Amino acid sequence: MRGSGANLVKIIVGLGNPGKRYEKTRHNIGFMVLDRLAKSEQYKIRKYFQLEKECNSLISKGSIFSEDVLLVKPCTYMNNSGEAVSAVMRHLSGQTDSLLVISDDYNLPMGSTRFRRQGSSGGHKGLQSIIDKLGISRFHRLRIGIGFHQTIEPSEFVLEKFSRAEEREVEQVIEKAVESVIFYMENGIEKSMSNYNRHTEGEIYV
Repeated sequence: MRGSGANLVKIIVGLGNPGKRYEKTRHNIGFMVLDRLAKSEQYKIRKYFQLEKECNSLISKGSIFSEDVLLVKPCTYMNNSGEAVSAVMRHLSGQTDSLLVISDDYNLPMGSTRFRRQGSSGGHKGLQSIIDKLGISRFHRLRIGIGFHQTIEPSEFVLEKFSRAEEREVEQVIEKAVESVIFYMENGIEKSMSNYNRHTEGEIYV
């Protein structure tokens, strides 16, 4: 897989853990969003997810609104996500302004979505790994609320599967996230933040 800076490719990374053990766990919402996005009407697929060994990632190639897109699911496990993301960027001569990372967020209410231009990891080890490996925190993110639990440690809670009672809501969350990514592709980060980050009238989370 080779690319050049002359032909900018949008790189959309969904964070999660590989393997059946982690399927449909809260930490894997990034994987789930990419799987749904790859099947959406707006994503014109050229190649479905295949393992790219040099990037240690499952990668799908396609386009949205005629813009080339790579959907990336790192196979390095969450805490080492930066190894895969940095390899993808290196092989593509990619720029961080072409990168969108989708992650779960324990601190956001279930179903909330928040775009960010840049910033710290907020304690998310996958995001921190990417920041450490790229040496920069200036890349776009889409954070998806997965709820929280008052008595279960966050490190354990994020590895739990969504409950049966939550399944319908999770489907709605995934659809909303896919819709927001497509909006982002067409309108950019500023309009996406304005459109999706509103909590109460006049209040925007950045």
